[in-house]
Amino acid sequence: MVAILAATALMLSTDADVRPLAPAAPFQMSVSVSDSRGRPVKDLTAADFSVKVGSSELLVAGATLDTRPVSIVLIIDGVESTEVLDARAALTEVLKQFRSMAEGVRLGMILGDAGATVPELQDANEATAEHNRRVSVFFQAPQTAPPIDTLRAATEALMKEENRRRAILVLSLNRRTASQQYLGDVANGLGRADILLGAVETGRGSDQSLWLIHDAVGGRHERVGDVASLALAGGRLARALLSSYQVTFDSSGPLNERPRVEVKTRKGLTVIAPAWARRPRA
Repeated sequence: MVAILAATALMLSTDADVRPLAPAAPFQMSVSVSDSRGRPVKDLTAADFSVKVGSSELLVAGATLDTRPVSIVLIIDGVESTEVLDARAALTEVLKQFRSMAEGVRLGMILGDAGATVPELQDANEATAEHNRRVSVFFQAPQTAPPIDTLRAATEALMKEENRRRAILVLSLNRRTASQQYLGDVANGLGRADILLGAVETGRGSDQSLWLIHDAVGGRHERVGDVASLALAGGRLARALLSSYQVTFDSSGPLNERPRVEVKTRKGLTVIAPAWARRPRA
């Protein structure tokens, strides 16, 4: 009798400890995929993507091209007199991509000391003359603002761009070795506004503040050996940022770690994704 009671108690205890698994909830990430030249890859399906959180691979339920138009802020910090021609070539190349690679791109620019001013975003093609004028003025005098001082203003401008994809492209030339700090409020602002960050910096050193923010928010960070290489790298990254997938995956729990998304079916592609995923809008 004692043995029967003990066995019954064990069965009841085991049944009580069993909990139903939480239903899987969908999450979405905005993911840009490009080839080695920065040309967007637009023929992928859900079967091509892999999403991992920690050591777990999650079910990718869908991958569709994001049809929302793009709003982007282009940031460049100051240049030295010997770098003007190369830096101008980089700006010209990036602006050409924004005007020709996608419809309806809205563009704002923060050039050097204009970092304290929230930029006005305008249609990249309709505002060509104004943007060219601002580029010319920028190179008539030395500028000194590091890109770290401009990200808040760019975020504030992009938060007003509703129902659009949001991105920032930084071309970094100056080095501020004394400003190696992680500005958490800047990173948090980028996350709240769902802004994809792309950055290219020259190889004369490392802009530690910019790198730390990139490390927190994801996106893409590249380094080139000299300012002459900035046009190629900047143009390639500009093309890549102009196209995106909405990758949907299921998770039965909260995302306590950064999701890692890859294209598992093809090699040599560049995947640019933020450090977060969001619940799809109803």
